[in-house]
Amino acid sequence: MIKNLFFVVLMIPILTTSVGCDKLRELSPSARISDEELIEKRASCFSNPQSSPTTVMQCENYERECKRRNKKYGRHLC
Repeated sequence: MIKNLFFVVLMIPILTTSVGCDKLRELSPSARISDEELIEKRASCFSNPQSSPTTVMQCENYERECKRRNKKYGRHLC
């Protein structure tokens, strides 16, 4: 009985966290922009090599979002 209770208490946070990560990813700003806007923003990242750390982080997020959409929709978006 105690083993079962321990297992349930341990698994609830793990399951809710793994389900919640996908939902949080969909709420990110780069996930809410259109495909065209994402392509433009990603292209502008390569045109300015001397960027601030914040801009570099944004560009990395755009790159991640491109890869996510490529995988999700099975097409080469950017």
